[in-house]
Amino acid sequence: MIMENYRPYTAQFYVYARNEQEVQELTKAINDFVRERYHSGTLVRADSLMKALVTFKNNPFVINFLRKPPQE
Repeated sequence: MIMENYRPYTAQFYVYARNEQEVQELTKAINDFVRERYHSGTLVRADSLMKALVTFKNNPFVINFLRKPPQE
């Protein structure tokens, strides 16, 4: 993969949250993940992330994890 063919973009999407703080924490976690992968030599590309979401959307482990009640 040639990294020069890719550049950073901002993605916007809807997500359910109890308050704005949860959304800010999510945004930070995603940005940290992308940054950490970048510094380890791996780009988090839109096409790969989209493929992962499509591939694993019906995975029982993912579904069960998403169904867990929120931790206070």
